[in-house]
Amino acid sequence: MATVKEVISGAAQLNYNTFKDNGYRFFKPLLDVCMAYEGSGDQEDEDTVFVAVIIPPGTDKTALIMTTRRAHDRKSLEIQNIETLLSSKHSISDVSVIYSHPKDIHAILHDANSKKGKGEKSEADETHSAALQDLENIVTEAVVTGTSDIHFYVYEDRAEAVFRIDGLFSQSTPLGREQAISIIAAGLNTKSPDYRSVTDDNEMADVSIYMNIEVPDPKGGQKPKREKINLRTSKSGSLEGPHTVMRVIRTSQEAKKTISDLGMDGDIRSMLIRSTEAPTGIILLTGPTGSGKSTTLAALYETIDDERKILLLEDPVEYRIKRKNTVQKPVFPEIKGQGFIDHLKNALRQDPDIIGISEMRSKEVVEIVIKSALTGHLMVSTLHTNDAIGGISRLIDEGVSPKVLAERNLFRCIVAQRLIPALCPKCRVKKSVEGFTNSYVRSEHGCKHCGGTGTKGRVLIAELIMFDDKCREHIANHDLSALEKHLLDNGWKGMAARARMRIEQGVIDPYEAVKHVTNLFAEETAVKYPSVEFVNNGLEPA
Repeated sequence: MATVKEVISGAAQLNYNTFKDNGYRFFKPLLDVCMAYEGSGDQEDEDTVFVAVIIPPGTDKTALIMTTRRAHDRKSLEIQNIETLLSSKHSISDVSVIYSHPKDIHAILHDANSKKGKGEKSEADETHSAALQDLENIVTEAVVTGTSDIHFYVYEDRAEAVFRIDGLFSQSTPLGREQAISIIAAGLNTKSPDYRSVTDDNEMADVSIYMNIEVPDPKGGQKPKREKINLRTSKSGSLEGPHTVMRVIRTSQEAKKTISDLGMDGDIRSMLIRSTEAPTGIILLTGPTGSGKSTTLAALYETIDDERKILLLEDPVEYRIKRKNTVQKPVFPEIKGQGFIDHLKNALRQDPDIIGISEMRSKEVVEIVIKSALTGHLMVSTLHTNDAIGGISRLIDEGVSPKVLAERNLFRCIVAQRLIPALCPKCRVKKSVEGFTNSYVRSEHGCKHCGGTGTKGRVLIAELIMFDDKCREHIANHDLSALEKHLLDNGWKGMAARARMRIEQGVIDPYEAVKHVTNLFAEETAVKYPSVEFVNNGLEPA
């Protein structure tokens, strides 16, 4: 634990968690002054002064003015004004200025402000407006850093927003407990068209929050770009407060990756593109949430001949497809008449060549997709399964007959994929790992090139099955083990084999890859149990 002396000298930094854990207090008489100096809380606004007045533990006669180095340099008069107020009005002459991050100062301020109690309606309105600004700031940072999901953790006396970047929890923003709850409530009640109640901590909600934010111009221009963001939000109660996760979806972002940009193995890419040339059947992508299925589909649609009409039914719309003869329709399952079944029935009457469905979520949708594929349409969709063969198993579990799945022109291909963090090429560490002739692992502390994470981007690992008569025979007999053996005997390589190739190339960490791809170390092929020696510990038998 850092001492007050170390904090004052600059040897240790006071952050929000240190403030909460070690008995520091906010000097309440100057709270309104500090809140006024912060203003909008916009870090890019030169008029914003992040400042908080802190009383260290065990004293009433010492104060710390917590601010940023930038604010101290540019707004020294405001800092001097606080020093004067402390000495002349409150008789505190032992005052030191310390530096911290704007996020920590902001969290401390709003933690103190939340404890003032509920005032008049105008004050509540100000709190609501501040909460929306906080949410906008968090979402802007998420977009800039390439965050896929924002996780809000609410604890007994504090909270934080944690960012998942490239599949890893990489950074967090400290928040006051009431501040976090206000952010979640404000977003749900004012920015979500499908949320219609006053939030309470234990209420479950799965809705979309729409926001327009300013993000830096990716081409390096001075003027920021206004962008519409869809936060696919899931909220539920937990022991200490609402637990909320927001998936960050840039709805105005064009599918910036081509099929070649995805990093997909060349043989899989060629077979997948060839599958789209079929007039009928099903192309199925499988994988868990966050495995990049939507990105792959968006890139795939762009490769299809413009002469074919594509109709996409999506919940939510994640990418705007700029291809000709493409219609994207948002689906709202919670609204009567706007669900997947309703849109599918309507789509079949609009003369499409290809129908894309973001996910087959029910038995009814599965049945219509299969029927449509067998009667003249090419259907594209996704399922949540562990691997490509698991897609067959999942459909059988949904009640589809194996003999129907074995129809000659039903499946064009099934793809399974994962996104695995790629090792930073600048700081990866060579390490001998059993079962590999050449392997590298992630650097514990990273480097400047990767921002201290040890990883840089993600690698797509995929497997693809195209079906021959022998495959269909095994499916009709519901013998999926025989199906896999037939594929392997014919040179098929699954995700585990392809991940091992990437490990040998030094692209991914084997200890990270095993979290995403099963049987990487043949752990499911043969299990060796250690010998157990029972030792008499002196207890008499009963």
